[in-house]
Amino acid sequence: LVAEAQALAKGGAKELVLVAQDSSDYGRDIELKDGLARLIEALEDVDGIRWIRILYLYPTSVTPAIVAAMRASSKVVPYVDMPLQHAHPDILRAMHRPPQPERYLELLASLRDALPSATIRSTFIVGFPSESEAHFNALLNFLERAQLDRVGFFAYSREEGTRACDAPEQIPERTKKRRLTLAREVQRRISDAIEETRIGERVDILIEGKRLLAPSSALRELGLGRLSAVGRSQREAPGVDGLVYLPGEYPVGEFVAAHIVGHTEFDRAASALEPAAAR
Repeated sequence: LVAEAQALAKGGAKELVLVAQDSSDYGRDIELKDGLARLIEALEDVDGIRWIRILYLYPTSVTPAIVAAMRASSKVVPYVDMPLQHAHPDILRAMHRPPQPERYLELLASLRDALPSATIRSTFIVGFPSESEAHFNALLNFLERAQLDRVGFFAYSREEGTRACDAPEQIPERTKKRRLTLAREVQRRISDAIEETRIGERVDILIEGKRLLAPSSALRELGLGRLSAVGRSQREAPGVDGLVYLPGEYPVGEFVAAHIVGHTEFDRAASALEPAAAR
């Protein structure tokens, strides 16, 4: 992996994304103790790479060594993507996941203590077989308590060959859709409030290109023109989060210092500290 990272850096890559079904368990198959922590330390010496982003940490596999390595690294961005899937012990057991929602909240608190500026993202499934209204309401309550930055929601879909596919207590599609809409609305309010606190935040934006904005775009109301540069800050993972838009044109792969001036439901708007014309 280090050799691959070096090759990518030589090719111009500025960001590495470490992704696996459970990245926190890296090295276990070869009996490597604290594998992810050791990998982070090794990647620290790869010249040319500015950001390292780790996706999909399993809640019960996150060790103090991993958190310490993330905190000590000058390259690992303070971004945690931890799919929790649900927040009621009954449903977590049915999913064959640790039925420990309170432990999840404790872990989130410890991560925020260690990484104060961290963006924390998760995913949840609604409408899993046997999910009652009480189970679903427990999930909504968890969202309020967890105050996650970003969340992806999915309605359960039957998949042949899985135990849940043949479970007797399937949830009607209409109920799944209602719960999906409600969960998204609860989280939208939470995320919106969090984003409001970040207006004025100073960020570095990795430029990925430019976009034409329609006159009706909500981003135009935030001071952006028809043509805007587009990229991501440390708070946006590629392909899953929104983007950051800012006036002007910049070379792809360049980092631009800026501050956040506003946001829509999915994206953020920024203003460069040094406008493109002055560069």
